[in-house]
Amino acid sequence: MEPFVETMKEEIRMQSQQVNDTILCDLQKQIKQQSYQLQQMEQYSRRENVRIKGIRCTEGEDVTATVIKVAEDNGVTLIQADISVCHRIGTSSDANRPKPIIVRLAKREKKIELMKNKKKLNRGIYIDEDLTKMRSKMLYEIRRDP
Repeated sequence: MEPFVETMKEEIRMQSQQVNDTILCDLQKQIKQQSYQLQQMEQYSRRENVRIKGIRCTEGEDVTATVIKVAEDNGVTLIQADISVCHRIGTSSDANRPKPIIVRLAKREKKIELMKNKKKLNRGIYIDEDLTKMRSKMLYEIRRDP
């Protein structure tokens, strides 16, 4: 009777392990799917945003006025009502590298116009899409390895 009990215990352990592996696999698939959906939603929420890099910060600066001036230099007419919010982001440990400005525009048409005309900007000033960290990393990898 003893060998039968041991055989049954081993069989139960194996089936339990198979069930656990199946559950784990299903949970991993759900996590990947939800992570992808979260990335999609986060990028969608940034669809009216741009990042402006290369503008030095000045004492008591009016970031909105700075953004409007950069847009004018870019051939795009912006008024204050076209900008929902704008501010500098991040910390700058390097004194030679100014903090970027993030701009949320009220209308996507203005963003598209800015992006189409961004090549008209002075050297050293860049307007880019506001990408999620994952998409930014992917773009970097694509550019690095042609």
